[in-house]
Amino acid sequence: MPMNCQDARLLIGADPAAEDPRVAEHIAQCPDCARYRQELRDMDRVISAALRVNFETAPRRAAPVSRRPLWAVAASLMVVLVGAFVWLLNPRDSFAAQVIEHVNGEAFSLVRTSQSADPAELAEILSRSGIRLKPDAVLVSYAASCQFRGHRVPHLVVQTERGPVTVLVLADEAVKSKRIDEDGFEGVVVPAPRGSLVVLGQDGDVQPVAATVLSALDYSSRGW
Repeated sequence: MPMNCQDARLLIGADPAAEDPRVAEHIAQCPDCARYRQELRDMDRVISAALRVNFETAPRRAAPVSRRPLWAVAASLMVVLVGAFVWLLNPRDSFAAQVIEHVNGEAFSLVRTSQSADPAELAEILSRSGIRLKPDAVLVSYAASCQFRGHRVPHLVVQTERGPVTVLVLADEAVKSKRIDEDGFEGVVVPAPRGSLVVLGQDGDVQPVAATVLSALDYSSRGW
């Protein structure tokens, strides 16, 4: 069974320098985890360099030099180490973190229902991005126009057999294709005819949902 991002990052965090074949296989297909391992390895090098403090005395024939007190050296080293740990605690994938934070902010919309959103309101929200939804393609139970990364974007909730799935239609932002597997969410970012599409759920693979939603959206309507 292929390793997921959570298991891979646990192994990477335990020993970033280790060459685990399972991790190697995973990061070959996952740029985010590959970048995560590289960041940890880079930080290990920074910490190692900070710890290599030269306490040797100067040569006898050398001119006297002023030396920083040991407490000053220790304080400087502490600043480096604290900065390193703060850096390590920052999210590795800021885009994924922003998506999850946004979805959590509207968690009330993630309910199973057979009730569709108001068709006129949905059409209006999509039309602002020059998009429309093909009739009877998917059941959209929630639609809102949200501020996300500097743009007004359609925020939809689509009902599936496995439950509600969030869709962010980023018609003005092309984001590199990636998978999201963090904080109990699984999602994908896929290219669209204009911009990108973010699909995020909590109950299994959402790749088929992304394909369905992409085919359900008509991007040819800009300017109508």
